[in-house]
Amino acid sequence: MALNWRELLKSSPHELVISGPKHAKQVEDENGLNDIIFRIHSLNFMEVSKTSLNVLPMKIKELENLTALMLYDNKLEHLPKEIGLLKKLKTLDLSNNQITKLPKELSNLTELQSLNLINNKISELPDNLSNWSNLIVIKFSHNKFQQFPRGLCSPTFKQHLTEIHATDNEICDLPIDICHLSALRHLDLVNNKIQHVPGELADCTKIKTLALQGNPIKDVRLHKLAEKNPTKQIMQYIAKSCKRGGVIDEGRIIPSAKARKKNLSSSSDKSAKSAEDVQNDGDNGNNIETTTVVDINKQQPVEARKPEALHPTHSNKRNGTIKVGEIEIMAVQPDNWFIIEAESSVLNERNSCLYSEEFRIHG
Repeated sequence: MALNWRELLKSSPHELVISGPKHAKQVEDENGLNDIIFRIHSLNFMEVSKTSLNVLPMKIKELENLTALMLYDNKLEHLPKEIGLLKKLKTLDLSNNQITKLPKELSNLTELQSLNLINNKISELPDNLSNWSNLIVIKFSHNKFQQFPRGLCSPTFKQHLTEIHATDNEICDLPIDICHLSALRHLDLVNNKIQHVPGELADCTKIKTLALQGNPIKDVRLHKLAEKNPTKQIMQYIAKSCKRGGVIDEGRIIPSAKARKKNLSSSSDKSAKSAEDVQNDGDNGNNIETTTVVDINKQQPVEARKPEALHPTHSNKRNGTIKVGEIEIMAVQPDNWFIIEAESSVLNERNSCLYSEEFRIHG
C-alpha cells in the first residue's frame, strides 16, 4: 500500500519505515522522497531501505529529532553535507549502497554510537573524528580502504569503541596508535593485506575476538595461529614476539647509532694493524681482513671475507699513491645482515704515510 504523506503529517509519528518492493516503486514514481516527509519533525526513527533511492535530499537537516537513520540497500552514491546537522543522531546505517566518499561534516555527529558502512566503495573516513567520542561500533567491511583509519586510533575512542569490523578491504598495516583502544573487544580484519602486526596491539587487553584470517602475515607462527583463530593465543604471541615501534625496511630493524658504533669499534679492535704491518702485509702478499657481515639480532660477526691484497709493484700506482687492499664480498647470509665496509687503504709514496677512508654501513 502506498503511503499517504498528508495523513502521516497529521499523525506526527515517531517512526517511519519505507521498505520493500511496493514502497520502492512509490519512491521511483515520485522521483525520490516526498518533501512532506521532512515536515514530520516528530520523527525519531526513519528507515528507507531496499528501494531505488539514489539521492538523499538536503532537507534531511529538517528532521532534527532523528536518533536513528537507516538507509541500507539503496543506490546512494553520496551524502549531502547537511547530514552533519543531525545533532541527536546515534545510529546511521549506510550499508549496501554505492557511496564513494563521506562528507567531512559527518564528523560533526557528536552523539553517534553506531556507524555501518558495509559494502560501499569508500576508501577513507573523514579527517577529524574527535567528535565521535561516543562511538561504540563501526563497520566498514567490503570497501576500498588501503590503510587502517588512524583517526580511529586516538585517545578519543579509548572509553567506548568496542567493535571494529573491517573485513575484505585492502588494508596493509595497523598503526601503532591502536594501543589507545583500551575498550576494544572485537577486531575483525579478515581478508586484507596485512603483513606485520605491531606489538602495541597487545595493549588492547580487553579483546575477546581477533580475526586475522586471509592476511599474508610474514611471521610464520603468527600466520598459523591466525588461520586457526584462537584469539587468546594470538594475543599472547603478539605480546611476546611482535616488535613494537613499527616496521622498518621490510621487517629488518635498523640498529641504532650506538649499536653501529659498537660494532665498528669491535671490528676495528679485532682487525686493526699498524701502518707498518699493513705495508708489510701488502709487500708480502698477505691477506688483509677488511669486511665483516654482522647478524643484527645477535650483534656478532657471522663471516669475514679476506680479500687477496694487491702487491704495491702492481699497476695500481695512481697520483702518487699505491693501492694496498680492496674489498671483495664472498658470501652473505640472507635477511638479517648488514655490511661494515672500509675503503681500500692507500700508501702515499711521497710521505710514506698510510691513509684509510672512514667506515660505511650498508644494509
